[in-house]
Amino acid sequence: MSLLVIRRFYALVLVLTGLALAGAGGYLISLGGSLYYALAGLALLASGVLIWRADGRGAWVYGVLLVATVGWALWESGLACWPLLPRVATPVVLGLPLLARGVRGTGGALAKLFGWTAFASAVLVAAAVGVGLHTLGPKDVDPLYRQGLVTLRTAQPAASEPAAARSDEGCAIYASPAYTRCSASAASG
Repeated sequence: MSLLVIRRFYALVLVLTGLALAGAGGYLISLGGSLYYALAGLALLASGVLIWRADGRGAWVYGVLLVATVGWALWESGLACWPLLPRVATPVVLGLPLLARGVRGTGGALAKLFGWTAFASAVLVAAAVGVGLHTLGPKDVDPLYRQGLVTLRTAQPAASEPAAARSDEGCAIYASPAYTRCSASAASG
């Protein structure tokens, strides 16, 4: 398999991932959520187009996205391992093919001006800023996350639902209509 085919396949993966992320990010923005996903999607899209054209700036766009992702992830989740892992590991794994010079193309003037030391320094600065912002205080919870945790005490179930779901005593009705949890006393009444 030629290097051109590998580079173009990888670029296509970035473009498709970017389109999906930008679309989902736009929806999240309409719900009052984070701008990160829409911006990350646009950066992936730009990176994919540049890499398709064998332009080394595509790797730099991805590098900036990775630096911003580290800062955002630490701001969102702090140093908690499980919330941090998917936010950082996914973009790192998606970026691994960029370590191959044939995939990332030539870096041109940017590669001569900045190198791995500058990239590592930027990641460390982003991490420090992210942790600092996380410790500054509370922030709004993502609306989709909040929606899944709300207990709706005023919900009016349909008449076709089981009796336990119609009782407001001890029933917690979650965002998913298929999941209702009731206490034993409410389920028997």
